Amino acid sequence: MPAAQTLAGKPLTEVDCQAFSVAMTYGEPGTSAKITLIDAQAPIPEDVGPMAGLLVAAQKTAYESVSRGVILAKGMREATLSSPAAVASIGGENYLSVVMDGPTGEPAVISVEPQDAEGRVGGLMSALKGRYALTIGIEQDELSGAEAARAAYQPYFDAMRLNALP
Repeated sequence: MPAAQTLAGKPLTEVDCQAFSVAMTYGEPGTSAKITLIDAQAPIPEDVGPMAGLLVAAQKTAYESVSRGVILAKGMREATLSSPAAVASIGGENYLSVVMDGPTGEPAVISVEPQDAEGRVGGLMSALKGRYALTIGIEQDELSGAEAARAAYQPYFDAMRLNALP
């Protein structure tokens, strides 16, 4: 997770640690950014008793959801890029999902809707080291298009110390 107390001009306002995840929120509601890292292989606390099975399933499901989301976004981007007509139908390359390489070699994706859907930007997702699910969400209504998505998410993604993950 980031060590910074301020990212992209937003102060750290909340840290939430759970059995197998940590979330950090920067900024105030309505304009905040939330970074969540889930460890799908974190040990389950002994004191949870019969809930242990549910927590293991939740860990696995969270990782698999992010992993599938990354695969889907990358695949859709590649398929669209293979057809100039498909690229034109969404409004151009600025309305394709963003794929970025992270420091550990795994890709991160940011979903972007077609231009006729106002090019709204979704969250960043990355599945890391076969174990971690990273999501970053930014509350910004005016965020539109791939260029804006990359510019908005890059400071948060760059602040992650992903090489430090076991």
